Amino acid sequence: MPANAYRFRLYIVGGHVGSARAEPDLRQVLDACIPEGYDLEVIDLNSRPDVAQADQVIAAPTVIRMAPDPVRRAVGALSSTSAVAAALGLTLPAS
Repeated sequence: MPANAYRFRLYIVGGHVGSARAEPDLRQVLDACIPEGYDLEVIDLNSRPDVAQADQVIAAPTVIRMAPDPVRRAVGALSSTSAVAAALGLTLPAS
């Protein structure tokens, strides 16, 4: 798969503890699973409720794998690397 063929959208609520940890936790998973690179768009629900509504996001943090198809999502704490990878349809490297 070509570099940056993976696209993700992470919804957070600025100023909330769970959302503050969401991006670094997600990047840890994505860096492990997709070392060739990916695109990550971070959206604050407070400033872009229109985008959240279009994506049917009702909780934060929520991450959506936008590409490649099929669309996959993970909702809630993103601290469990294996659970997030599984929810997003990604494979962790063998340790």
